[in-house]
Amino acid sequence: MDAMPFSLPDLAALNAEITLTIGACWILLQGAFDSQRQHPRRFAWITLLFLGAALAGVMFGLPAQVAQGHGSAFGGQIAVDSYGIFFASIFLITAILAVGASLKFLDDSEAHAPEYYFFMLTAL
Repeated sequence: MDAMPFSLPDLAALNAEITLTIGACWILLQGAFDSQRQHPRRFAWITLLFLGAALAGVMFGLPAQVAQGHGSAFGGQIAVDSYGIFFASIFLITAILAVGASLKFLDDSEAHAPEYYFFMLTAL
């Protein structure tokens, strides 16, 4: 039986994507079973939690990986460099600001908040 075709540094290169995917699935499932819509801001806080975790992974995990000489992952399929770290950070910070700006709008409208936050996380 062969070992895994990828290593832990390969998975560390995808930590932000994995975190956002888990967060999106969590919000989707929570929203499916929240029939009363009692706490719509709860989904905003969950989204901010996962966005913050993804940002922390990008800001603190990937620079260490670049410093150790792991400039690529999955056999060169994914580049791990300062350019990618910079733009991933910009996108995540922008998403955090968008979630914060949308709190009042979603309180005033009849929109179903979990769907909005699910699409926000999957768009990244």
